[in-house]
Amino acid sequence: MAKASQTKRHLRGLCNDIAARTTSGTLPEGVEADHDYFTDCLDRFNIWAGSLGVFQSGDASLDARLSNHILARLSNHILARLSNHILARLSNHILAREVVRLLK
Repeated sequence: MAKASQTKRHLRGLCNDIAARTTSGTLPEGVEADHDYFTDCLDRFNIWAGSLGVFQSGDASLDARLSNHILARLSNHILARLSNHILARLSNHILAREVVRLLK
C-alpha cells in the first residue's frame, strides 16, 4: 500500500504547488487561478485526509487499516487518475499556449 501513500502525498504536493503559484503569480502564461479557491480546496483536502488518517504512520495509517481491501485499490486508482488528469490538463494548456505562440 506504499503506492497509495505515495499517490496521496503527490496529490497533496500538487495542491500545495498550485496554491503557492497562485500566491506568487508564477502560474503558466494564460492560466488564471483564484488563490482563495485553491486554498479552500487544499484546506478541505487536508481535513478529509486528516480525518481518514491518510498521513499517519503505522497501524493508525489509512494504508494499514485498508490493506488488502478493495476500497484501498479503488481509492488508489481514483487518486492516481485525478493526479494524472491534473498534470495532463496543465500540460495540455501549456502546450496549447506554446503552439499558439509559435503560430503567431
